[in-house]
Amino acid sequence: MGKAILVTADNNNNNNKNNNNEYHFSKIRSSKKLGLKREKLSHLRFYFHDIVSGKNQTAVSVAAAKTTSSSPTGFGLVEVIDDPLTVGPELTSKQVGRAQGIYASASQTEMGLLMVQINYVFTEGKYNGSTLSVLGRTVFSVVRERAF
Repeated sequence: MGKAILVTADNNNNNNKNNNNEYHFSKIRSSKKLGLKREKLSHLRFYFHDIVSGKNQTAVSVAAAKTTSSSPTGFGLVEVIDDPLTVGPELTSKQVGRAQGIYASASQTEMGLLMVQINYVFTEGKYNGSTLSVLGRTVFSVVRERAF
C-alpha cells in the first residue's frame, strides 16, 4: 500500500486554524474525497520563513557569477538556508522544524529559483525526526502553494 503526502505552504492566515483558533501543523485528509483508493494521505501545512537580511538572517549568499550583480534575475546567485518552519504565518508561532539546504537563481529571463537541495527537517509532533527532501524549480509569485 502506497502513501501519498500533500505539502502546501501558503499565506492564508485562517485556513489552517482548528476549533480552538490555534494553528495546526498537519491533518489527515479523506482519500475517498480525493479519489484515492486504499492510501493514507497526510496533509502538512507549515510556513517557511526565509530571512534574507538583518540580525537573525537565515539565508546567506555563498557564490555568485561575475555577471550576477548586473542580471535582472540575479542569475548565478547561490544561497544556503537554515529557515524556521512554523505552524502559523507569524515567525513567533510554534516552530515545527527547519528548512535547510541550497538554492540558486537559475533563470536569465524570469525570477525563479532552482531548489538545488531543500530538506524539511521536522522536530515536533507526529513527524518529529522525519525529513522531506525536495528538488525542483519554483517561480516567484505573491502566494505560492506547492504539492510534492
